[in-house]
Amino acid sequence: MFGHKRIAAAIAIIAVLCGFAYADTIIVAGGEWGLNMDGWPNGEEFTAGDVLEFDYDTNYQDVWIVNKHNYDSCTPSGARLHSGHDYVILSTGTHYFISGFPDMCKIYDVKAEVIAH
Repeated sequence: MFGHKRIAAAIAIIAVLCGFAYADTIIVAGGEWGLNMDGWPNGEEFTAGDVLEFDYDTNYQDVWIVNKHNYDSCTPSGARLHSGHDYVILSTGTHYFISGFPDMCKIYDVKAEVIAH
């Protein structure tokens, strides 16, 4: 027979799994990171656990996860994603992403600020 601790642990595991089941996968800029940003995310709301999907041509783009200072200055420093098909799971807070390719952030504004609640 299951003890109360095992039942509580099973309920906790189910609750966690159900929470992730409701997370959304959001394709960044409609699948055109770097080509058609048009102010993305344009006020879209995000929740902790949501997954951002970055799709891009690795000959022309990459994605850097940066801090606010490096976002504002378009400085590629932090974690670099460069597979062309990358996923980022959002935690609560503000997340900053930029392209590290020359001039893509500074001139073409290839960057995104995402806030997850």
